[in-house]
Formats: sequence, C-alpha cells, structure tokens
Amino acid sequence: MAELEKIALDSAAFARALREGRGAALMHVRAHGLADVVQAVLSACLEEQAYDAQCEGHRAAWLYLMFKDAPEYDLFHRRFIAEFADMSEDTSVEQLCELASLMALDGDTEMARVLRAFVWQQDFAGSETDTFQAAGCHAIAMLDGLSAIAEIARRYGRMLLADPKAFVDSLDALTDENQEAYAAAFAGLSTLAATDPAVAAYMVAEQDRIDDRLREGQRGEAEKAARKEWRRTQVLGEFPVDKILAAAKERDNARGKFLRFGKWSDEAGLTAVLRQLEVEEDPEVCLRLLWVFCRTTPPFMAERLRSLAMHPDARLRHAAWDAWRHVDDPQVAEFGRQYLRNSIAGAEDAVVIELLSKHPQAGDEALILNTLERLHPGATQAHDIGMSILRYCEERRAPSTVDILHWLYRTNPCTICRCDAVKLMVETNCLSARIALECQYDARGATRDLMCRHNG
Repeated sequence: MAELEKIALDSAAFARALREGRGAALMHVRAHGLADVVQAVLSACLEEQAYDAQCEGHRAAWLYLMFKDAPEYDLFHRRFIAEFADMSEDTSVEQLCELASLMALDGDTEMARVLRAFVWQQDFAGSETDTFQAAGCHAIAMLDGLSAIAEIARRYGRMLLADPKAFVDSLDALTDENQEAYAAAFAGLSTLAATDPAVAAYMVAEQDRIDDRLREGQRGEAEKAARKEWRRTQVLGEFPVDKILAAAKERDNARGKFLRFGKWSDEAGLTAVLRQLEVEEDPEVCLRLLWVFCRTTPPFMAERLRSLAMHPDARLRHAAWDAWRHVDDPQVAEFGRQYLRNSIAGAEDAVVIELLSKHPQAGDEALILNTLERLHPGATQAHDIGMSILRYCEERRAPSTVDILHWLYRTNPCTICRCDAVKLMVETNCLSARIALECQYDARGATRDLMCRHNG
C-alpha cells in the first residue's frame, strides 16, 4: 500500500490514465478512493474509451475493481439499472452487461434480474446482413452457466435452421475460451441436442468450426503449398501485371488490389512494376505503384525510390519507406539516419525509424530518442509511431532500446502496444521497477499476467 500511496494524479492525468487503461488510474483509486473521480469512472463504465475497442476489448473487470468495494457502489448500481431501462446509443452495451454480470456474481440480485431481462427480451431473429449477435450473451453465460448457454444455443439454433449461413457466437466465445468450461458446455449441449432440433443445429455449426480448425492444423506441407499456389494463381489471374499497371494509370483507389498483387507476384511481375515506377512522372500513379511493395521486397534497389523517399508529398514518402523497410541494404539504414538528423518534418515522419533496424550502428538509439523527444504527437500519431518503434525494437532485441520503449510506454494510448513494449523490456532485462508496478494494475489482462510470471 505504501507504493500505491505515492500515486496521486490530478484530474487531467487521471482522465488520460483511465481512458488509456493505464495501471496508474487503478492505483490512484486504490490509494485515494473514488470521491474526486467518481463521475469519470462512471462515464468510463458506460462509454467505450479504449483506443481500439475492437482489438483491445472492453474493460469491465478492470473498471469493476474501482468501485466494487467502494462507498459509491450504490451510485453505479442505480445508474446501470437506469441505463438498462433506457439504453443510450453511445453506451458500450457489452461492457455494461459484463459489469452487471460481475456485480450479480458478487450477490447483487437486482442487477442479475435486470441483466437476465435485458438479454432474454432480444428476439435473436438475425439480420439482413447475417451478422447479428445478441448483446450480453457472454455476460449471461458467466452468470448462469450451462442453463444460459443452452438457451443461447437454442435461440441461435433457430436462426441457423432458418438460415444455415447466419452468423452466431461460437461456444469458445460463450465460455471465454476456457478449456474446462468449454468441455463441460460441449458435453451438456451434446446431450440436449439429442432431443432439441435447435440445439442440434447449433452443435452442427460448432462441430463444423472444430472440423475446420482440425483440417487446417492437419494439412501437410505439400497441401499447404498447393493451396498457396492455387491462391497465387487465383489472384494473378484476376490481377495480372498489365491490369495492375493500367489500374495505377487510372488512379484506382482500391489499395488492396495492389497489395495482393505485391504479395503473390513473381519477380518478373514486380520488376515490371518497378521499371514503370522508374519512368513514371505522375505522383498519383507513383503512389499506386508503390502500394505494390508495401509488404513485399522490391526486386532491386531502384534509384527512383530515393527521390520518392524525399518527396514533399508525405503519402509518397511513406509509401517509399514501406517499400524500403523490407530491403536488407546498408544504404537504406544510412538514408534513415540522415533523414532523422536533417529532414524529419513532424510526427507522421517518425516511421522512418524502421529503416535503421536491419543495419544498426552505435548511436542509433540516441538519434531515434532525440527525434522522438522533439515530437508532440496526438493519440493516433503516437500509436503509429509506436508501431514503428516496436518493429525496430523487435528486430534489434537489445537493452539499448530501453529508452525508446519507455517513450512508447509513456505516449502510446493502446494497451496492446504497451503490452508488447513491456514484453520486449522483460526479454531484454531492462524493465524498470516503476513500470513493472504500474503494469500489475493495467487494464489489459495479458499485461497483468505477464507481470505475475515476471515476478514469479
């Protein structure tokens, strides 16, 4: 508790820590209570605040720790009840349901009643786009176990009987990918399926998912190579090199088309694109030709890439760097160093950091850190720079990257990126005691688990 008492955030710092899921927010509440921040925490419970909620997931378990034993618990209880009665379109429904389930599991009987009413009043009728998912299914499964999972399976099964292609939650999702819970649920549903056609339909879909995973895992190398070649033939049949060159001339904005060609093309096709890039004068056409090499190594070091890498249009600069970062050549790293020393225009150009990773030199980390410390990025820019830092540091895997990783940890709004940075610090034995402590209270479960393993 002595360490927690050292954490005292002002309102702005607490709001940021809460929004970004930083352990400092929970540490502050543990040390000082909710009195001064209760409205901020209540808002975080109702509104999704994660930088990328789809990837990061909700934060119900973390937020619940802030108020479960607090004097203000009743305020949260009443506000959640009111929200279930009149749900705002801005409410994070899944997070609210998960919070209600956690409260119910701890004995809040009214919250249990309200959650059950909310989930079961949904008609599970599907949608025209076949992407329907009922809200709160995982939450009610947490609360009521097999009986809830059986009713969900029954309702989803009716959807599948009407439309076998309808999208429904997998049993993995309902059981939180817990192997023991999954096995118990699978056995229980299998018994019910013998007499319930709707449950049987759901189990057929679940078995199909299992079979697909097994087939994927059991495919031999020859079969995988054959499927890869089939995919290559399919893509290049649809987008041969002449069509790609024509699409670039037409300023086609379907970036994925150029990326797929780049991934599957042979050296002759890539060379044809690079030769065209060498003589092309239209910047918009050049941009689309560069997209081909976003995830693919150019077949040779075209001098044109150097001029495009210095282009005043940031889109062209960054596309050229995307192509260059795959190239294992000291010239690329030296260009990156010179750019960092002399030319970096702002936060958006920090992605040039990646160019240094394959041919590092003494002083690179100091140069990178000096560049980073001059920047004042917003959340999106900090996240994008963090991705470049991670790629650089993963390539290097050296203790000398610690200050760069610290910069990422301080600035990045994403719990996933921060967790990846902490993993690298652990692997290179340069994790500071301060960050290790804060990570024990982080919103991301994987980060907390990492600290448990690290601390033994």
